Amino acid sequence: VGKVTVVLTKSGTGFVEAGGLSTLPKGKTYQLWGVIGGNTISLGLLGSAPNVVPFSVAGSVAVNAFAITAEHAGGVVHSTNRPVVAGEVSA
Repeated sequence: VGKVTVVLTKSGTGFVEAGGLSTLPKGKTYQLWGVIGGNTISLGLLGSAPNVVPFSVAGSVAVNAFAITAEHAGGVVHSTNRPVVAGEVSA
């Protein structure tokens, strides 16, 4: 797995720079997750060959960690797949 960078501003807007991820086969997509208050929440789909993808988090909630999973196209509500990449938020 290549380098992935997630940027989230205090206003709740952000982007994922995920050009280091391998291209997924047809019918698959990467999905971005955030850990907020102990809950894992989907923050959006990144596509099968993401580069820079914007996302947002409603309100001024603290995101403790991010993860990206590979899912079937259309995404899932709750993933049962291991993250392709994951990391905690640094200040």
